[in-house]
Amino acid sequence: KFYRWEDNRGLIYSRRWGAQQAAGPAVLVLDSHVEVKPGFIEPLLSLVDANYKTIAAPVFNFWETYDHRDVYLSYDGTALGFDRYLNWIFINRPVDGRNFPTPAILGGAFLASKQFLEEVDYFGRGMGGWGYENLELGLKTWMCGGVVQYVPCSRVLHHSAQRTPMSHGDRAQASHPFLNAAIVMKSYFSEDQFLEFDMNMQVNASMINTADVIKANRDMLARNKCSRDYGWLRRHIMPHLESYDKETSVAHVMTTEGQCVTVDLEGQHGDQVMFL
Repeated sequence: KFYRWEDNRGLIYSRRWGAQQAAGPAVLVLDSHVEVKPGFIEPLLSLVDANYKTIAAPVFNFWETYDHRDVYLSYDGTALGFDRYLNWIFINRPVDGRNFPTPAILGGAFLASKQFLEEVDYFGRGMGGWGYENLELGLKTWMCGGVVQYVPCSRVLHHSAQRTPMSHGDRAQASHPFLNAAIVMKSYFSEDQFLEFDMNMQVNASMINTADVIKANRDMLARNKCSRDYGWLRRHIMPHLESYDKETSVAHVMTTEGQCVTVDLEGQHGDQVMFL
């Protein structure tokens, strides 16, 4: 079925609502600016079929334009972590073609089982616009005994927009991302960690209508006996946080002989790029 809102309800709301309407055993979230090729979905389905508590995501390759010049970025071996203020931290891992765990994922493409999404109440409850729903999904998955993995055997191409999703329509409200972050902090972190976060972000005053959302998130954790916390995630999944080193992630030339994927680049600025 195809559903289309008459008004702009934002990315998070639409993703969440769409996942709730899905009738099959697996749910694929795929943004309209993400290009896929035949064969990308089978490795993801295989992982989720083996463990229904798995969030499986393809490796992203980015096609961006800077100053009228095409630039190709590859995120091979790059996991997405985050600190106690929910700042993104990219963690570089060996590029060897194997699946690897990641604290969170880029939200534009991933596959999950319908059963697990129902158990953890999907993602982005009460959030507006765009932002932080991907960190929330990763956090609650690990907390509730699940696994989040990037799958190099599955690859997609992300066509980057020339402006942020918050810069037009009803998403121009700058409060959305900060309020979303505050909901994640209040729901899944300790009270002391939230207060430290709020000292820097000053969002507590804007959270007057989020009590029901936060209670629902905390009730979900209790209902599923989710015993892990951010400290566990920090120790076990991202013990060696590294700052994102762009030089190691731009235009990887990856030829995985004997593995499932080959990407050949001729020129590092988008010239004659073959995407498989």
